[in-house]
Amino acid sequence: MVTHRTAWLTTLLTGVTNAFGPTLLPILVAVGCALWWWRTRRWRDPVLLIGAMLLAVGVSSLVKMLVARPRPDETAMTVPGVETSFSFPSGHTIGAATLVLVLGYLVWSRRGGARALVGWVIVSVLLVALVGGSRLYLGYHFTTDVLAGASLAVGVLGVVVLLDVTLPVLRDRRAVAGPGPVGSGGLRSSMDRATAF
Repeated sequence: MVTHRTAWLTTLLTGVTNAFGPTLLPILVAVGCALWWWRTRRWRDPVLLIGAMLLAVGVSSLVKMLVARPRPDETAMTVPGVETSFSFPSGHTIGAATLVLVLGYLVWSRRGGARALVGWVIVSVLLVALVGGSRLYLGYHFTTDVLAGASLAVGVLGVVVLLDVTLPVLRDRRAVAGPGPVGSGGLRSSMDRATAF
């Protein structure tokens, strides 16, 4: 990829990588979630998305420290833009994949439909390929960095799905059980507050 760079493609993919980088992406997600809450007056789904993004950052940072793989040689990176943090996994890829997978799941699980599911899968694959490909083309990552980032995002999606399915069940159990005996507060009331979505 490095040997076949062209000026227009480098400009385009630099824009892609900047949009899904650690500076711009959190701002876009925060603004998007604020608008989501404002339009729906429901905070559960925006909180799940923000939580997923934070989990992805935490997992990516932890794995980077544990693996400590150096970046590709600096001469392969576009100039300016040399990155010196660890390479494995690709933070841009896990961020983009988490965003599109979790957002797509939240929309699809509320509206359903086979066409929506197919559209979600196609958009997810294309966006992750675009962001991951931009990281490879610009010389910032190895292929396994990008694949690991996408794989970890699938794991984050699994956590979101588990929470999304489990929280209503816990809430329903609490509603059926009713309030505990007077003066039994403590742990019970803490659990109630934690699961009150």
